[in-house]
Amino acid sequence: MIKINLLHNQLSTPVARESAAKKDEPTGQTFRSAARKGGARVMKLTILFISIIGGGIFLVMERYTVVNWVEQYTGPLNILPPVEEAPSPEMVEEQRREKIRQLYMANTIRQQTRDIQFLNHVNTVRLSNPAIFVSEFTLDGNDYAIDFYGRTEKEVIDFTNAYLNSKTIDETRPEKIERDSRIAGFRFKRSLTGTLRLTTGAETDSISTVYIPLDKAKKKVKLLALSDALQADDTGKSKESKGVIMGKHGVQCKITGQMENFIKFATTLSKLSLNIEMTRYEITFALRDPRQRDIKKMKPDAILFDYNVLIPTTVSDSAATDGK
Repeated sequence: MIKINLLHNQLSTPVARESAAKKDEPTGQTFRSAARKGGARVMKLTILFISIIGGGIFLVMERYTVVNWVEQYTGPLNILPPVEEAPSPEMVEEQRREKIRQLYMANTIRQQTRDIQFLNHVNTVRLSNPAIFVSEFTLDGNDYAIDFYGRTEKEVIDFTNAYLNSKTIDETRPEKIERDSRIAGFRFKRSLTGTLRLTTGAETDSISTVYIPLDKAKKKVKLLALSDALQADDTGKSKESKGVIMGKHGVQCKITGQMENFIKFATTLSKLSLNIEMTRYEITFALRDPRQRDIKKMKPDAILFDYNVLIPTTVSDSAATDGK
């Protein structure tokens, strides 16, 4: 259609009116396009960031595997510390058993120390009272027994008081003083029995023990006794018991010599921390002439000395026993 401009008398063709959509197209499309491109960039960066973090975590967790794979082509790199393997169940069980052994030996050492101190107390009281003759003394675990003779009843009472003057003694059951003429010059006899007290140690106490074979342990006892002027001979009385933690081989020795030397021997043996458990002492004292000063000419005392050689039972030993 042709429009006639009546004012200017000009002919003109109508200008097509642009649609609202076309007016908005440049700006709307630009924003949407930019938004899409920006979102894509953010997504790519996010994926890249997650990939870097995930790859880093993977490399840290699998660093030994990755390094081992690389070392196939490059040779040893030595860039990582050696791997500490977790202990096997057998190793954990063996560690548990060794801890129990250490606690057992710590308790054994405490008891042996107490026994030696008490033996020294008995010997000191015996030697300081020449009017008293101690004929026998036995210490078996915590139980003790002593027989002694005196010239007068008062001397017997005085020796009893001196003997009982020890903090180690827990309980005493004295017998009545009796007249007895079996030992020349000593008219009165008395017997005492009772128990000793063992101080408890802390639960954390432990001791490292040197475990030696049975034959070597028996030889060690004889050599130590010989070094202290004692003669030690096995009596043939022995027993064996098996345990989950340790097995025990019981041995009995007859030791002859002076009581003073036996105390030195027992002290040295205890300090060596060997797998030797001293359990029983039965001492028969020789009647000495108080005028005799030459130690070499003195009659020897006789000691029956019982001890256990402790042999650890390993996990493999237990498995072999269970499989039979």
